[in-house]
Amino acid sequence: MKLSLPFSSSLKKSSPSIKLLYSLSGYAFNKLYRTGDFGSYENGIIFYRGRTDSQIKIRGHRVDLSEIEKAFQTLSEIQKVVVLCHHQGEIDQAVLAFVNLNDGQNISTNKILDHLETKLQAYMIPQIIIIDKFPLLVNGKVDRQRLLNSSVTINNNNEGDFVADLDFSGVPDHYKQMCTDLYEVVQCSIGPSAFKSLSLKSNFYEIGGNSLNSIYTITLLRERAELESLLKPDIYRQDYCDVIDDIWEILVAKEMSFIVKDMNSKEVIGTSLNFDARDEPEVEIKSKLSIIFDFLEHVEGPVRDNQLPEGRNSIFHAFMMGTSEKLSGQENIACMHFMEYEQMGTEIFHYESLLEYPINRYVHRDGTKPFGKAKDSETVIVAWKPIPSEK
Repeated sequence: MKLSLPFSSSLKKSSPSIKLLYSLSGYAFNKLYRTGDFGSYENGIIFYRGRTDSQIKIRGHRVDLSEIEKAFQTLSEIQKVVVLCHHQGEIDQAVLAFVNLNDGQNISTNKILDHLETKLQAYMIPQIIIIDKFPLLVNGKVDRQRLLNSSVTINNNNEGDFVADLDFSGVPDHYKQMCTDLYEVVQCSIGPSAFKSLSLKSNFYEIGGNSLNSIYTITLLRERAELESLLKPDIYRQDYCDVIDDIWEILVAKEMSFIVKDMNSKEVIGTSLNFDARDEPEVEIKSKLSIIFDFLEHVEGPVRDNQLPEGRNSIFHAFMMGTSEKLSGQENIACMHFMEYEQMGTEIFHYESLLEYPINRYVHRDGTKPFGKAKDSETVIVAWKPIPSEK
């Protein structure tokens, strides 16, 4: 496709309210219509690259849905496939592949997934939904909106026949029920047809997990079972209350902590207690909560003292966060997401991991191993993210 004009002028939006029209200065015509197609301009030629509405973001990666559709083309059993993004940018965002098979052909979801794994990155593999026919518009094109609107019903019908391979290898008998709960929650939050198997070696972010549904998954796990009980000695609510009472006024005076209020009721729904890592308030802990704080100092102290900037006003330390018990599960997710936005780890927010420490190796000062029953794979990570100061 050749361009008949130099195309050196700049394009500017003519009005925020008219999103499809652009003004073009220097030519007889002064408005262009934004079609939704995009391309690159090289040596007087425009190369067509696809459509803007097919571009989505998956775990920080920009993906063109048409690339996913192409990965299906070499399967002879498939007649047509349409890949769409369900609830883009929301907590339950999912990439759905609606597949129509050729007459007389049959292929399992697992076989399709096996094929896609050879063609696509793990984060690009969609959930598979096999349908009998595509709904059409009056002009004969696929009615994509009807597909999305019906995806919940279609998905539920397909999932009745889809069974992910749940691998319990390496799971002790007394932990199998806990592991079953974990697998079920992951399938619920990500969608079972996004992967063909689950095991202790599965990487959450490689089977469809992202920064949004990771928080949802954690919330579901807390509702289903107290999976953290392995790591908890005899610590009670009052133990936390006593510590907070002792340091509350000091933390408030430092003006580094914050609260989150409901915009409508103005009630406090979340609190984040923070302090300067080199100006930590002193507190005497008489309960077994001291085990937790001693452990944190054991892993954080050497990193703070040897790898991070010296002096005060250099290290912002998030000490403790909590939300109102009045919040629903969804509201709790939103509140924690807001407070933890800058503290979600290396894969999501580009923190630098300074130390990864297996918690079962920690020996308390009384000679015991409070987390000794934990698996070798259960670690604590000390992470750091430099934040440029505003000038």
